[in-house]
Amino acid sequence: MGISLLSTLHRALITLTALHLGQGPRKVVLAKNQVTEADLCEYYEQWQRLQIVHQAKQARYEPKPGIDLGVEEAAIPIHM
Repeated sequence: MGISLLSTLHRALITLTALHLGQGPRKVVLAKNQVTEADLCEYYEQWQRLQIVHQAKQARYEPKPGIDLGVEEAAIPIHM
């Protein structure tokens, strides 16, 4: 493998995300991204913070019922 243009931090974050998503055996993912277990340990807390920020943004921008409805659609009652 060649020298990566990404920092160890970025490679570790990519690796942690790949592992979280189940993208291959651990040893293969680490080798592919040129990181070690020590790198993952060093940057794990930063990755967790990014996950929390991402989840908060997702929750904030999820569409709420009735927001994008037109006047006609909003006036139709839904009976269950």
